[in-house]
Amino acid sequence: MGFLSNVIAKLADHTADLDAHTYNPWEVLKTGEYMLAWGLSGPTTSATIVTADKISAAYPIVVSRPITIDRLAINVIVAAAAGKKARLGIYRFGANCYPGALVKDYGEVAADSTGIKVIDFDQSLSKGLYWMAFISDGAPTCIHCYNSPSPLGARSTDLNYKMHAFWKGSVGYGALPDPFPAGATMAADGFPAVFPRIKSLD
Repeated sequence: MGFLSNVIAKLADHTADLDAHTYNPWEVLKTGEYMLAWGLSGPTTSATIVTADKISAAYPIVVSRPITIDRLAINVIVAAAAGKKARLGIYRFGANCYPGALVKDYGEVAADSTGIKVIDFDQSLSKGLYWMAFISDGAPTCIHCYNSPSPLGARSTDLNYKMHAFWKGSVGYGALPDPFPAGATMAADGFPAVFPRIKSLD
């Protein structure tokens, strides 16, 4: 190998080393799959019985690069009463980790039957943090995620392993309000996990 070829090869190796040291691991995303949220180790077989007319914004999603998502999904394992629905959406982060402006209300899924419920669409998301939102007019039981470290911190009553994972407030069922309603409280109990699916890295 000539001198110039050696230099080029060493520069390439050095660039690869720099990439390994400076690359943001949050940018490593698999298209066609559902995103997990900040600090969560993943969904669990445990589940949450939803309280009707409680709007929740939970499990902040880290979007470390521009992406397009094409689906929101929940998993209902015990059906609500006949005719009951759930509505899914996304909020932006506001001041002091409180949910802010509504990105979009994506509409309703059936909560009166079991299984994975999905809403399909195309939505570009810029780099930032987002809250996945959920509200139902019934009381389905839905798969939730493990409570793990989140930007909301530890539960101040006992400082145990249950971290504050989401905001929960009372509001009548209907279109998601914009912005997120004032007066919600932090909670560490279960929340029905809302998963966005990545269509493309933009």
